[in-house]
Amino acid sequence: MNKATEICNAIKAALQATEAIVHTVSIMTIDGQPQVHVMSLRDLEQIPGEAVFRELRYIEDRSHEASKVCDGVKFFCLVTKGA
Repeated sequence: MNKATEICNAIKAALQATEAIVHTVSIMTIDGQPQVHVMSLRDLEQIPGEAVFRELRYIEDRSHEASKVCDGVKFFCLVTKGA
């Protein structure tokens, strides 16, 4: 098996494992840190740890981000102020 096929198989396996636990919007890396954008706070609850909330000033209908970091991977969702 060539390296490209190994990478593709590893990515597919990681996506499948992630989707078994949370509903994902996207999976990316920013500045080398893996990040998983999840659909809702309910999805974020599936990740261990305490959620951190911060205000976002650049997104009108989603004014806050809730996030948790687990083993170096950031999981986050966008929420409205009243959520």
